[in-house]
Amino acid sequence: MSTFCKEQGFAELPHNWFEKSYELYLDGARPASEIPNFNMSVPIDVPFKINTTITKTYIDSYNIFVGNYDDSLYYGTETLGYWALIVIIGAISNWSKFIFPGFIKSLTGPFSNYWRKYISMPAIL
Repeated sequence: MSTFCKEQGFAELPHNWFEKSYELYLDGARPASEIPNFNMSVPIDVPFKINTTITKTYIDSYNIFVGNYDDSLYYGTETLGYWALIVIIGAISNWSKFIFPGFIKSLTGPFSNYWRKYISMPAIL
């Protein structure tokens, strides 16, 4: 973090900046009800304490949102993989007619015709 602030914000931070900031928050943080003449549009000079119950609600809803977003990426990837598999199977099936014409012609026997007539074609339609 201190490297980022130095490179991007041209600000030098000491090594223990986080501990000092946390101590400052614990010692002087106050909610809006304890700040005299509090106005959201006016800057304040003390750390601001947010209502923890509302913050927990926001954290929970954010975690649910991120979880749903992750799930949507997984579902999209799985759907794309499924259709890629269907396209590959179709491509292999169609190319096999040209590459192995003798094998495809041998698939017109009584068993293959029975399979197509009563099992695979009715399931497709």
